[in-house]
Amino acid sequence: MRMIIDTDPAMGTLGGDPEDSFAIMLALNSPEVTVEGITVVQGNVPAEKGYSNAHHLLSLLDRQDVPLLRGCLRPMNAQRTTQITFLEQRYATEQITPMLEPKGTDADAVSFLIDTVLSSPGEITLVTIGPLTNVATAVQQSPEFACALKNIVMMGGTAECAGNISPAAEFNYWQDPDAADIVFRSGADLTMVGLDVCHQTHLYPSQVEECASHAIRTVCTGIICALVSNNGRGFWIRLFAPVRQPRDGSGYGCESSNAGGLICGGGSGGRSSTGHECFLPQSLSTHDLQSSKH
Repeated sequence: MRMIIDTDPAMGTLGGDPEDSFAIMLALNSPEVTVEGITVVQGNVPAEKGYSNAHHLLSLLDRQDVPLLRGCLRPMNAQRTTQITFLEQRYATEQITPMLEPKGTDADAVSFLIDTVLSSPGEITLVTIGPLTNVATAVQQSPEFACALKNIVMMGGTAECAGNISPAAEFNYWQDPDAADIVFRSGADLTMVGLDVCHQTHLYPSQVEECASHAIRTVCTGIICALVSNNGRGFWIRLFAPVRQPRDGSGYGCESSNAGGLICGGGSGGRSSTGHECFLPQSLSTHDLQSSKH
């Protein structure tokens, strides 16, 4: 599978959550996946910090061969003052990894997305684990972009549970609901992996410590000690970015979304409005899900 990962990695910023970086590590260590590039978007942290965090991660993994590009710095709608204020406040957060500026075309993630996808129509899977600003901008700039993708697998939204940034909205859609709406209406083949799915996949501090004590100690220990703060480890005990089903076929389901768009305004801003079917692995029944809520 040829894949581009669009991400807002916060691990490397004090208190930042690690799930995007874990997803990147998983993809880079999956032999069935070829990561054609990583594009960084505004989100959990400003894109300037996210780019630096991703660069440091690739250096730790000795994967500087993977193209890394910085994309959109703000949500598409300049009137989204709440989201922009959130970003502005994150500039003041202590940065653990060195801050780096992209050079030349490395600061143009949108052009990279368009050029890579149009040069290989029907071959690229775009995995989005941050807000959809880069993708929506590519859709607007290139009428052929959406249909030239093989598909988009997006971590975002929620179908049957509450949001994580407001009672109605999941963060990635809330941070740029206008972008999410554009992507949903783009005509691309979409798979939405919402909070309903992500909440079934957990990574506890004790498991992280166990990983650090075994064969992958060099990279994992460096990441844990240098990048994941105590605040981050204490708060983000769930792994919110499952990009691959466990090899035994258990663990989580997927949603096939017939979403018509996003609710962009009011108290429900960023809420995904879906008509969907929920597909569960045989080892996980609806009864199991209902029981887990109590």
